[in-house]
Amino acid sequence: MNGTRETYVLAQLSRDYLQSQEALRDSETRFRLLVDSISDYAIFMLDPKGHVMSWNKGAERIKGYRAEDIIGRHFSCFYLPEDVESGKPKRELKIAAAQGRFEDEGWRARKDGTRFWANVVITALMGEAGGLQGFANITRDITERRRMVEELRDVSQRLRAIIRSSPLGIVVMDAAGAVTMWDGAAERIFGWADHEIVGCTCPFVPEETEGEFNTIFGKTLQGASLLHVEMALQRREALLIPVSVSTAPLKNAEGKVSAVMLMVADLGEQKAAEDALRDSEVRFRLSVESVRDYAIFMLDPEGHVISWNAGAERIKGYRAEEILGRHFSCFYPPEAAERGWPQSELTTAASQGRFEDEGWRVRKDGSRFWANVVITALRNDAGQLQGFAKITRDMTTRKRGEDETKIDGQAE
Repeated sequence: MNGTRETYVLAQLSRDYLQSQEALRDSETRFRLLVDSISDYAIFMLDPKGHVMSWNKGAERIKGYRAEDIIGRHFSCFYLPEDVESGKPKRELKIAAAQGRFEDEGWRARKDGTRFWANVVITALMGEAGGLQGFANITRDITERRRMVEELRDVSQRLRAIIRSSPLGIVVMDAAGAVTMWDGAAERIFGWADHEIVGCTCPFVPEETEGEFNTIFGKTLQGASLLHVEMALQRREALLIPVSVSTAPLKNAEGKVSAVMLMVADLGEQKAAEDALRDSEVRFRLSVESVRDYAIFMLDPEGHVISWNAGAERIKGYRAEEILGRHFSCFYPPEAAERGWPQSELTTAASQGRFEDEGWRVRKDGSRFWANVVITALRNDAGQLQGFAKITRDMTTRKRGEDETKIDGQAE
């Protein structure tokens, strides 16, 4: 009887063991299928010396090698020749082995020799006894992100250059009225250097105009945008000078107005200021018109196109003379236009100041592209709607990649 019970127990243990092994194999299979199907990340394994041992769909898409082309080769073939000569690949593995992980951003090479900017994470894989078994390498192509950062940096530099070259004095004051920023033009207009006036409270405001100045300053702190007044302010020599002052609220991270920016023009130099401003506007317009990666154009309050840049022509296919005066709803698929979506976007932008959306848009030739769209309402000093600024970017490539990833996930 005891022998029968032991036999039963042994049989049960055997079944439990086999089921656990089968569950483990199923789990490993699902995980391998998941990794293999990911197309946005190159995920592959290296042996302890850096030779490729596995290869997923993302690695094939990003680097251009099929599995049979690359398995067994050293991963240094993904690096630029100068990086290989400097020992960069081996150095990265050494750091990962010593510290458990290595992360870097830099140029990498595809099979066809083209370069892409990559984010790379290398993780050391250790055995139960602590010995190095190899490495996991995850690489992402972030070339587009790098390009966008560089574009934003260029725009920021151009804006700073415009501010530096402007004849308008730029002054920033905190909520208590103390000066926190004082640029070179303000020094030229008023006579104080920045180290003499930063931290001081309105030494350039005389008693004669203190009430008027405090009124416009207070309204701006309450959120009023782009207020304008002409008044007499005081130079360092106690000389009153006629100036034009425009104010704008500056908000902190919580969205509350925490400071006021003053833009001051010496009316005695008004002609020079107007000429410089006109030149600045021309430079800005030329800059916008030359941008090719973004469709940037203006609409009147009813939605008719009133300006058109090179990026708009490249992305949407219309030349300026073909589209100016037409309603912007022609860029939408018929089904979106029929349900009033274009007008709904303008209504939202007019009421909220801004509207952003992603969706299908239509080119002149009838083909569709996936677009990121930002519409901004433009209002004058009196708050009257003057029209809209519209910026459109073609995101079809990103959309296609996301859709492929979803399809692969569903196929599992």
